[in-house]
Amino acid sequence: MTIKSEVIDDILIFSVEIKRATVDTADLLKEKLIKLIKEGRTKVIIDMGQIEFTDSSFLSSLLAGLKQASLNDGNIKLAGLRPAVRYVFQITRLDKVFDIYENTAAAIKSFSKV
Repeated sequence: MTIKSEVIDDILIFSVEIKRATVDTADLLKEKLIKLIKEGRTKVIIDMGQIEFTDSSFLSSLLAGLKQASLNDGNIKLAGLRPAVRYVFQITRLDKVFDIYENTAAAIKSFSKV
């Protein structure tokens, strides 16, 4: 898995470049997310546009990151979910927990509304 990151204004954008987001990649994502959030990057967007499948361990890592961001008065927003991945978020009701946007541009814009 490759995670590319960039900062636009004060927003950290993670682009997760993998087709299958599973237990094999969940710990790496969680580790990177929590480290950067603790360093002060509390506005985070995760671009999941390349992910075709996700399992519960990857979802758990996203939740751990969201919890850490919330503890630091921040937020994690998701962008670019493909239909199969969006469906997983719907059936697990995580679409009610995360702010989900069609693309990173919309997610970036949403931070300016806060």
